[in-house]
Amino acid sequence: MKDLFTIFLFFCVTTLFTPAQAGSLFTTAINGRHYNLVIIDSSKEKKYASSIEKSFQQDANKHGINKPLRCKNLIDLPVGIADSDHSYGGICRLYEGAISQPIMICNDVLVGHFKMEVIQDDPPTLEQLEKFVADNCVGG
Repeated sequence: MKDLFTIFLFFCVTTLFTPAQAGSLFTTAINGRHYNLVIIDSSKEKKYASSIEKSFQQDANKHGINKPLRCKNLIDLPVGIADSDHSYGGICRLYEGAISQPIMICNDVLVGHFKMEVIQDDPPTLEQLEKFVADNCVGG
């Protein structure tokens, strides 16, 4: 029975993330809930980062923001099982010609959450980005 439980547990853990979710995996607590956090290295995981940035751009366009954006710091807060619900966040720049504005952005493709805020002061920390995503783009 113990071996069966071990196999089941291994199956659950290994199916939590798909190979497409490359990046550094961490566990984090936000607002008293525990999440698996994937930090995406845009320079190494270009295809993954590009797909997230593209989803941000599409959501921004849907909300009447038709300026190009480029992101450097991206995270994924997967919720549930493999290929399930993912909430993405980023620290990006919104461009209008040669002028750019720093923003914090998040979305949830499955549910349709979207939030974007202009960064007024110092760049947010990773913990602030995690909280921003959890507060604005996670859940139904």
